[in-house]
Amino acid sequence: MMVTMVTRYMKIKLQFCQQIQTWNRLKWYSTKSGDLVFVSLSNDIFMNLAFEDWLYENENVKAKSILLMWKNKPTVVIGRHQNPYLECDVWKIAKNNLSLARRKSGGGAVYHDEGNINCSFIKDRSLYNRFSNLDLVVKALSSHWNVDLSINTREDILLDGFYKVSGTASKLGRNTTYHHFTLIFDVDKDKLFEYLDSPMSTVGVHSRATQSLKSRVKNLSDSIPGVTYDSLVDVIGQQFLQGKKNIDNFQFINPSEAQFPGLQKIYDELCDWEWIYGRTPNFSLTRHFAKNLEYYIEHQITINVNIEKGRIEKIDIDTNFNETYLKMRPLIQEHLIGTRFWLNDLQMSLDMILQESRHFGEIELHSWVVNCLSKVLCV
Repeated sequence: MMVTMVTRYMKIKLQFCQQIQTWNRLKWYSTKSGDLVFVSLSNDIFMNLAFEDWLYENENVKAKSILLMWKNKPTVVIGRHQNPYLECDVWKIAKNNLSLARRKSGGGAVYHDEGNINCSFIKDRSLYNRFSNLDLVVKALSSHWNVDLSINTREDILLDGFYKVSGTASKLGRNTTYHHFTLIFDVDKDKLFEYLDSPMSTVGVHSRATQSLKSRVKNLSDSIPGVTYDSLVDVIGQQFLQGKKNIDNFQFINPSEAQFPGLQKIYDELCDWEWIYGRTPNFSLTRHFAKNLEYYIEHQITINVNIEKGRIEKIDIDTNFNETYLKMRPLIQEHLIGTRFWLNDLQMSLDMILQESRHFGEIELHSWVVNCLSKVLCV
């Protein structure tokens, strides 16, 4: 009994000491003057975006600016106002267990892997200057390596005056801002092109979502042989701190709820399906099909699908075989309206429609209609 009480006492004491250390560390962060560099040890895109947002929401950057750097496991990241289905191959990403994340900033879609470094400048609103941040990186790399980097009018960093090596985006609050951008140094370009190629490009789509602009890309490693993530972190961090890097102002951090209270809530929100897909701006899909099924009679069908908040909100179908289609219409409305625009959900709904429509006869025609729906929905 006495041993148990002592063990509990020691656990409570240890937890208390750890909490004191966390409070002291947070106090040090909030009161520390002078610029700081944080390098995240996490390669989880959701954790890194959550940590960035935690710093944005909680840090007082009146007396200091922060540069946060990190890298991720293979993932696709879209801007706050983008349509993921139009920006990338959502189904392939899901099947291959990659992450798909929606940032809280604007900008376009990017592919991340461990050959890509992410830089986020977190500053007071009065110091917000995207060009200055980009120029800092350009000067850091150009002075350390013999490499031709420049900034175009769209505020992209170009290699050799032509190839894009960086995409940029930002978030502006009343008092605090962050400007973040990628810098590809050894990214798998085959994967980049593969995952950022949307199959919906062959479907008639109407959307007001922000669309990415396609660019020629190149790795920094093509001009800087042997460049690594660690060397980029060091060179860019040194430039940000004006050569005054020391143990106090250059910190490697493994973000956690214990260390940064409230971080888990931000993380959960960023991982949520409703944020990643449910926040997709409304869009519609339209396609026309024609086929000779029997007696050389051409059957025609035009399908229009409206998607709102990541779910099918409305389906309009025009056919030249209305009498037959009217039997299927209740099934289509029942199984598809309100369905999440998600591969498994859509496949399940289409399978149910096909299975239940067999009771009406004309199996070939009904199967063709379901196949047309499948093509419109890209499943």
